[in-house]
Amino acid sequence: MAESDDPQPTPSKTRWHCLLGRMLEEPLTRLDVAVQTEVDVVSGSPRADILLLRRKGADWTEAQKMWLADGLRDTTARELLIEFKFTESLSQAQSAMLCGWLKQQEEKRDARF
Repeated sequence: MAESDDPQPTPSKTRWHCLLGRMLEEPLTRLDVAVQTEVDVVSGSPRADILLLRRKGADWTEAQKMWLADGLRDTTARELLIEFKFTESLSQAQSAMLCGWLKQQEEKRDARF
């Protein structure tokens, strides 16, 4: 049997930063932090897998800090531009770990308020 001359469709890239952004959007928006996933870093730049977190108010609140990664909690910056790196091979175990972490963050938040 001869191989087809039709080119194989290229698999679409999973946009993990958009998934993370959607998961963080609801809880952070309630805390006056805007979450954006499609941001032009400089004019004419290619798209990057980034999240832009932009808080309202003078300082990060404790409730907002709970949603930030450890290395970002001590910043005084009003806007956080986060490059999201993730491999295309998300395993079921990794998905479960991410869901567990998000649940833990919500439980911590609920316990404080």
